[in-house]
Amino acid sequence: MLEEWLLLAHVTGAAVLFGTGAGIAFFMVMAHRTRDPALIAHVAGTVVIADTVFTATSAILQPVTGYLLARMIGWDLSEGWIALSLLLYVITGLFWLPVVWIQIRLRDLARAAAASASALPPAYFSLYRVWFAFGFPAFLAVIGILWLMLTKPSIPYFNIGQRLATRSAAMVMLNHFSRTGSESHSLSAEPKPAQVETLGTLTTAKARPTMSTLTR
Repeated sequence: MLEEWLLLAHVTGAAVLFGTGAGIAFFMVMAHRTRDPALIAHVAGTVVIADTVFTATSAILQPVTGYLLARMIGWDLSEGWIALSLLLYVITGLFWLPVVWIQIRLRDLARAAAASASALPPAYFSLYRVWFAFGFPAFLAVIGILWLMLTKPSIPYFNIGQRLATRSAAMVMLNHFSRTGSESHSLSAEPKPAQVETLGTLTTAKARPTMSTLTR
């Protein structure tokens, strides 16, 4: 039962991240197209609140529910599709965090322009271009995460656990063969009991004087 609830929470969090991000981007672009400082200030203020309530909450809970779900099902976090999902999640965060700050700055610049009844300053347009550019890699990374969650493909290059296990098994086999080869070489170099006995007999025979030697 707990597994089903964790799965629901994880899928809901992914949907909130994707849906909120797409909605925020749409309304910010539409407000920017009006070039109206008051409207942009209002929309940007709502966007900042939505990012705090929905996006930030989901971004914190997603790793927690994902980890608990993987532990309960028995998935290794080093599996290929999970490792790649975590990498894409980090990439999303690296682009999302600056976007949050930029949205706050856009809101403040628009508010200042609306209060002074002036046009939007050049700094607003520079920040907007950065905000717009940063949205694409973050959006594509989230789509990639959703695809990995649904398909769970086998990705050998990112399967860190399997690669480490294979390497460890290979090292154990090499050590075993090396130790076995050393033992067999040492055994083949040691004289056998029959050889030791023969060598002892020959040594005794050489050391014992014969009658012909005594008569000489």
